[in-house]
Amino acid sequence: MALERPRADPRGYGLLFVDASRKAGLGSSFSDSCEPSCEVKVVAVNGELSLAITSLRNVECLEELTFDYHAVTESMNEYHAAICLCGNTNCRGSFLHFATADCYQEVLNRNSPIAVRFSSLVKGCMKQVMSREDEHVLDNHGFGTAAFGAVSFNYHHGGDESLDSVENIPIWLRTFTAETLRYIEYERRVLPIALICNHITKKTHNDSLATKQEETEDEKKSQKCSNNDAKSKSCLKKPDCNDTKKKTKKKQKDNKEDKGETQKKRKNEQTKESTKQKKIH
Repeated sequence: MALERPRADPRGYGLLFVDASRKAGLGSSFSDSCEPSCEVKVVAVNGELSLAITSLRNVECLEELTFDYHAVTESMNEYHAAICLCGNTNCRGSFLHFATADCYQEVLNRNSPIAVRFSSLVKGCMKQVMSREDEHVLDNHGFGTAAFGAVSFNYHHGGDESLDSVENIPIWLRTFTAETLRYIEYERRVLPIALICNHITKKTHNDSLATKQEETEDEKKSQKCSNNDAKSKSCLKKPDCNDTKKKTKKKQKDNKEDKGETQKKRKNEQTKESTKQKKIH
């Protein structure tokens, strides 16, 4: 399960995956259903965030408690193997959502291919100052220090500045995140139309279904963006390229000095042996 911090939180939006094998209650044994009787919500108890299962409607006696897993996969085989057995009339057929379906990737491939995404990363690396537009986008989506994980702590330079500050996060990472969120805003407007067109071609036109699928896809992209920002701390912990070059140069210099010393020792030994042979003769 995924615990999402509220966007209005002082530290902003954040994503935390809860391992049900270690931290779980009775709700972890609930079955999946396309028309569930319960849902999982983030609640605050005694100042701490936690996951709680609440009912969506009146639950009859002896009725099974279920909730929608909202699970996502990128594997076609796994998607087909995950057969849903809820038996409802509006059953999707699978308790997994296929993330790489053509209808979802159509807008992405047309408007933001891999070259465009890479160019956004390069542009972010060239910036020295955060623009007001980028800061406004991050604030609208609630992306604060929580979304970037431990990056703000790793880049803290000491002094009176707070550890939990957005200013400690590299500018290129904040700029690239703002550009990604800007595309998510664009896709939020365009994707429902693409999904409706896809349903029309398949003769299964349903506006509410297309809107629901778009909301799921939009939420999933925001989660991925936050997750990738938090993972970037692993890359940022690595030593700087300049430091690595200095270390390699120092090693090469030390190796040269060692070679020079060994050659001098060999020459001294050879001269000693030659003098001994002359004395013997």
